[in-house]
Amino acid sequence: MEQLYALVNERYESQRSLVVTTNLEEHELEDQIGGRVVSRLVEMCGDPLPLFDDDRRLRVSVDAATSLGEELNRRANRRRPRAP
Repeated sequence: MEQLYALVNERYESQRSLVVTTNLEEHELEDQIGGRVVSRLVEMCGDPLPLFDDDRRLRVSVDAATSLGEELNRRANRRRPRAP
């Protein structure tokens, strides 16, 4: 926790940007990383900006699996001898 606070605080003191993303509510984040770090993040970043969308990780996984399946089918079809 001290290392995380030191990192956030260094960015704050040097007036450098910091992008933070989380799927936790503020009180849950406090439980994870501590109230002191969350307080500094809120001071730096202002009020949270909630964004809602489908889980892109799942979408990417499904798209990747579909693409892989299609590619494997194409390769398999190229190897099969054609029926007379």
